[in-house]
Amino acid sequence: MISFFWSEVKDLGHTGLGGLYMWGQWPLPPLPQRAPSPQFSMPQYIESRRRHRTILRREDKRCWKKLVPPIFMLMLCAIGAQGQHQGHRALQWDQQAEDNPPLYRQGAPTGEATGNDAPSKPKTALNHGPAPPETDPLYLSRAQAVRESPGRDPVVVLNGLGGAGLKFRLRGAKPTRSYCRSWYARWHTAWILPRVLIPPVARCLMEFLTPVYDAEAGTFDSKPGVEVKVDGFGQIISLENLGPSMLPLRNFDYIHGFINFMMTELGYGPGLDLFAAPYDWRYSPDVLKEQGYFRDLRALVETAYVTAGKRRVHLMGHSLGGVVALAFLNEMPLEWKRRYIKSYLPVGSPFAGTVVNVMGACSGYNLGLPLAPSDLRDFEAQAPSGPWLFPQPSLWPPDEILVRTPNQSYTAHDYERLLTDLGLGEASLPVYRHVAPLYLETLVPPGIDVHVIHSQGNPTIASLVYNQSFNGSMAEIPSPPVLIYGPGDGTVPERSLMRPFFEWSPDESWRMTHHVLEGVNHMDICNFRGFFRVLTDILGNHVDRTPAPEAEALETAPDPWKTRLKSAWAPFQAAANYADEMVFGPS
Repeated sequence: MISFFWSEVKDLGHTGLGGLYMWGQWPLPPLPQRAPSPQFSMPQYIESRRRHRTILRREDKRCWKKLVPPIFMLMLCAIGAQGQHQGHRALQWDQQAEDNPPLYRQGAPTGEATGNDAPSKPKTALNHGPAPPETDPLYLSRAQAVRESPGRDPVVVLNGLGGAGLKFRLRGAKPTRSYCRSWYARWHTAWILPRVLIPPVARCLMEFLTPVYDAEAGTFDSKPGVEVKVDGFGQIISLENLGPSMLPLRNFDYIHGFINFMMTELGYGPGLDLFAAPYDWRYSPDVLKEQGYFRDLRALVETAYVTAGKRRVHLMGHSLGGVVALAFLNEMPLEWKRRYIKSYLPVGSPFAGTVVNVMGACSGYNLGLPLAPSDLRDFEAQAPSGPWLFPQPSLWPPDEILVRTPNQSYTAHDYERLLTDLGLGEASLPVYRHVAPLYLETLVPPGIDVHVIHSQGNPTIASLVYNQSFNGSMAEIPSPPVLIYGPGDGTVPERSLMRPFFEWSPDESWRMTHHVLEGVNHMDICNFRGFFRVLTDILGNHVDRTPAPEAEALETAPDPWKTRLKSAWAPFQAAANYADEMVFGPS
């Protein structure tokens, strides 16, 4: 009997997606609906089931034979769509512009030239307000110029906090919770799949993902027995397919509109002139550097430069990715940056931290997910990227209260006292002391063109009011606070977004522009049509510029056709892996 039921389980695993597809296509012998009767002995029942499995296997093969041609045709269509002419794209854009017209640049000062002939100013502030009913001709001309240019400047994108998928596997780890010990020793997707929304599973995953700080060596690493990695370096699809499409998690669809716009409206192709550099967002830049991320990012920029025909790269980072990109640029020699980097584009980047991260360390912040914030508190307090993004004391005065309780008040100058009162003196306080000086090193002008882009006019958390005092126990997590709001983009305070514009002084060798968008928040800015308008303006201005100096000899760039074929196949592979994991669980 045991062998019989085990064969049933193996049979279910064998049929897989082919069996699921087949059940809706071909009639099969009906399964017995009741236990075998005396007239139908157990051996006969087992024999009938074996015959049924034989039919399943035969139909499974027929299923895949019928599925191969459609899959192959879809791959060809995906490849051909990247190389189509722009005729139908312009019509598609016109229809979308009527439904939701893009923003336009408000009136320029008298005597200021516009377009490609305008002299570049070292420091320019641009406000983008509501669009007129008609289509902006300057915008359409810029988009057409980018599409029709013989070569497009490549773009490399860095994700924000929580914006890259993480995988983990266990190698002898001993979880503290008993229900966390059933994970297999193979790679599992930890961030983010539907099972993360189950509270016990969320607690397990947060325990596995929480880094450990070695105070003596001054280094961070994953917990002993746990390995964590980021998949898809260089592939833009690694940022697009972050969350499950079946769930309404819009915070994890934050870059889909940007990718679609770049490919359909500007003619960019994944692996050709559009790349992604996902990183482990748990860590601060110094840890990423030690782990070799900066080395890999430099190689990716050089590869993009060669693949795009020796055209310099636009380095774009959303939210935390913009600050990580700045830390990377500050590590590179100026000669290298001016040879390979055309501009630096931080989008909604917290250059002076956010109050949201303080709330994450106090009571937890769920990142817009249907999770209990307390399940993420320990992770957010101990991961270096959390304390690293605390509001900086240089921009928050000593009399501005960030956290208030019935007995105490805390400012940006009281983080050590705050963490001690929360009971995080051993777990989080050493982490804060390690990352606190890093902002003084990262906020240095990169020496190349800078385009600061962010939104405004959204209520943003500015202060936290707790109805209970902190008793110094790490186990007792405070209840969610009452939120006091201020100006910002919905996540990052205004002073943090605008810090570069106030503190940096461009010279003749580089310029800086400041683009402010209205009517969009922090998480939706990369899917906002006003952002597309600004991006087209920036890329259009760079179309006719003088080519970069000849670079040193580099390794041969990857074959564009192989890269395109791999990018076209990636969605099918991701869908198959996701479906198998949903049906059969972690493998």
